[in-house]
Amino acid sequence: ASAEHESPHGRVAAAWRIEHDELVLDVTVPAGCSAEVVLPDGTSTTAGPGDHRLRAAVPARTSGSGALMTSIDI
Repeated sequence: ASAEHESPHGRVAAAWRIEHDELVLDVTVPAGCSAEVVLPDGTSTTAGPGDHRLRAAVPARTSGSGALMTSIDI
């Protein structure tokens, strides 16, 4: 899945996919900005301007819809 937005500061983008048992998240942060990225395993990191690739283990499914949540705040 992927999404992007042309903000007043530039392009903000995120794309994710599952590779084996791992979530791979590609994030683009515009110049002069930073983003807090929170992964489904609860880890968070601050990403500065530019392109970033983050990886996290995919949580085991126990029940429910199996939704995968990732948060990016610019």
